[in-house]
Amino acid sequence: METFVTYLEELIYLHDQVVIPGFGALIGRHESAVLKNGMITPPAKTLLFNRHLQHDDGMLVLWIAQRENTGTRKALARLSRFRESLLERLEQGERVNLGAMGAFHLNRARCVTFESAGHNFLVDTAGMSPITLPDCRKKNNTSEYLHVGSSLITRLFKYGLSAAVITGIIIISRSRLFQPDQNADHATML
Repeated sequence: METFVTYLEELIYLHDQVVIPGFGALIGRHESAVLKNGMITPPAKTLLFNRHLQHDDGMLVLWIAQRENTGTRKALARLSRFRESLLERLEQGERVNLGAMGAFHLNRARCVTFESAGHNFLVDTAGMSPITLPDCRKKNNTSEYLHVGSSLITRLFKYGLSAAVITGIIIISRSRLFQPDQNADHATML
């Protein structure tokens, strides 16, 4: 039983649907990332069960044959025994655990029901866990600091600009630009 659970888990990671012929299909349901109650949960693929999809698509049989290095007839026979064992255990009222996938049981109407374990089978988000966001509703006192800082910066800018203008005037007045050219006076006198 554990070997087939492993095969099913491997296929669910790789595909969105795995059919157990004559029993039903495990279907991967893709969910987007969610922001709820200050938590961001990563995208996920959780499982659903559809008992009406029982037609053999051959994928599980081929996977078993490949993993066990055997022929498809032998793999199909082993899969049939697994399905019969599963149905027998359910008829006896057992809850059949499928590891990280979830569990099967019969409901009051004697229909096969699946309860997902909530495991994330999306390979792209393997190892990701929910992230808690910091509480943004707390009072933020940075506006007081910005106000004090901005008035200080404004004052410093004004004084700096004034000092630069005065320094510029002093430098220009000491240069020869505004002093009379002595050569020009001599030329006009001649």
